[in-house]
Amino acid sequence: MKKVIPCLLVATVLVAGTASVSADHGGHMDSMAEKLELTSEQEAQFREIMQTKREKKKSFFKELRAGTHAQLKEVLTEEQLAEFEEMSKQRCPRKGKQ
Repeated sequence: MKKVIPCLLVATVLVAGTASVSADHGGHMDSMAEKLELTSEQEAQFREIMQTKREKKKSFFKELRAGTHAQLKEVLTEEQLAEFEEMSKQRCPRKGKQ
């Protein structure tokens, strides 16, 4: 149990950070492209790079959540796991949508 708690804290911080960073891709990207004074070619490459990064990050966090869930399933009872999942949904409403 002592090993699981630090993992949960890290996962919570990482997931919360991702949710806040990825809230508005389009507007943020437009603003960045304008401030950087990118050429059309640079902007297209920049957007592609950032999209790839988002996809990799999403995949990483999906795997992290699955791994965390598997570890918790070994430690918690079914009732505790269900309660944990409900608490997680309340803390991070977007989690259920991913």
